Amino acid sequence: MDDILRDFCPFTYYQKRLTIVLGLATVALGPQAALLVFVGAPATWSCKSDDINGRSLHNISAEERCSRYDDGSCTLVFENQLSTATGEFGLVCEHETDTGYAQSLYFVGMLVGSWVAGWSSDLYGRRNAILIGGCLTLLGSSWTTLCSSIWSFAASRFLAGVGSMWMGVTFNVLLSESVAPSHRGLVTTIVNVAFSVGLCILPLLAHLFAASWRYLMTALSIWGLIGFVFVWMFMSESPHWLLMSNQLTQLETMLTRWAATRGKTLPEKIVQKLSVGKDKVAVDDDGSSPQSRDPSVTLTALLSAGMRRVSLAMLWTWFTLCMMYYGLSLHMEGLGSNRYISFFLMSAVELPSLLLVIIGLKYIGRKTAIFWCLVCTTIFSGMSMFVAQEGSSASPGSHYSTTAANLQLAISICGKFTASAAFSILYTYTPELLPTAIRTSGLGFCVVISRIGAIISPFILNLGHAHPALPYVIFTVFGVGSCLGMFRMPETKDKGLPETLHDMHRLVSSS
Repeated sequence: MDDILRDFCPFTYYQKRLTIVLGLATVALGPQAALLVFVGAPATWSCKSDDINGRSLHNISAEERCSRYDDGSCTLVFENQLSTATGEFGLVCEHETDTGYAQSLYFVGMLVGSWVAGWSSDLYGRRNAILIGGCLTLLGSSWTTLCSSIWSFAASRFLAGVGSMWMGVTFNVLLSESVAPSHRGLVTTIVNVAFSVGLCILPLLAHLFAASWRYLMTALSIWGLIGFVFVWMFMSESPHWLLMSNQLTQLETMLTRWAATRGKTLPEKIVQKLSVGKDKVAVDDDGSSPQSRDPSVTLTALLSAGMRRVSLAMLWTWFTLCMMYYGLSLHMEGLGSNRYISFFLMSAVELPSLLLVIIGLKYIGRKTAIFWCLVCTTIFSGMSMFVAQEGSSASPGSHYSTTAANLQLAISICGKFTASAAFSILYTYTPELLPTAIRTSGLGFCVVISRIGAIISPFILNLGHAHPALPYVIFTVFGVGSCLGMFRMPETKDKGLPETLHDMHRLVSSS
């Protein structure tokens, strides 16, 4: 299949249109992942006494304010101008952290979406999986707009998380399978750039609709609906999946149309070759067809004797990168008091790294690029280890303490830069290692593992209370292990996608 794409339709009008449409849809997914930064912002409030003067009680402790509020001796008054779900639902005192449950459920939804997207798109097609994910995302976003309590709000974020990751994982696989090997790095990086662009647009929309967080959610829902309509109208099925599922008539029609845009005609002998090879491609080495597969086969295939070394190294890399990415990113809170500018800077730092990846993948192999990104991220983590130790030894408010804080900020930005580049390359590299029948489910499993790393990173940072350098010692050790694991990984640059498990084993054995 990759030979046909390379010779007749490497990157035609239809493939470029697919890339643009999925890229625009990905821009709409970015704000869904981080909207609680604004919608769930902590509320500034005071307790207005119910006496004749109606005084606002500012100069009392938080405990006393909560005590007066609980016993009904004062009325809750919110003082910030921003409209947030925190303020509307009255999330103060013991309910102050309830918005954290909504964010946690969103991440749980992403875990579920990563796994379900894998087996559903491998069994029923990339297009069908994306459309289902889009419906769930729109439903969750619309529900968020209409919810009346923090618990319905949290449930809606879970649903949006499932749909967003259901779409996101399948986007990368569909684009990887729809273009020639020489263009895979470009199209998958465009999707990652689009996600970062969406994050950069979020603070602008949040500022524009600061008067009501429900207006912000309505705008995001309408934006997502427009993107979904374009995806439904212009998205094609993966040629690799059509070949695997024996839908040769539809495959021939699609390839003929793509080739015609370059003034080429698909030779009859190629169609005959596909017809002869369809049974071979559609049946795996164990004699089972893709349609008879269940999700557990993904894990079984990845941990088989010939793939165990590569699979564990890849899972370790996904886990470590996500853990280090969020661990380093947490130190970027000191960018400033303006929430909009701070969030924009945190998101914008990813764009240069993703744009450089487009150039790097063209001249450097996937394995080499990931390796050096891991090395740099590990070095920055090691530097953070020493800065955290030295910075904590300075007296509070001293010049050295301020310098250490600024240095830590610079290191965090650099670490996020290299980690973002590594993630972009991983989304290109991982699908190139896996056969068609389990490509999406395998990538989804890797994303699930990476999200576990994201979830535990704050707990690792909490170890800094015992010793300030301890979290970065852990990050650095995991980073060194990932660097060592990449040494014997196979290179996939300009190589065809494996169609069967046998192709996968052959690719791994060549390393």
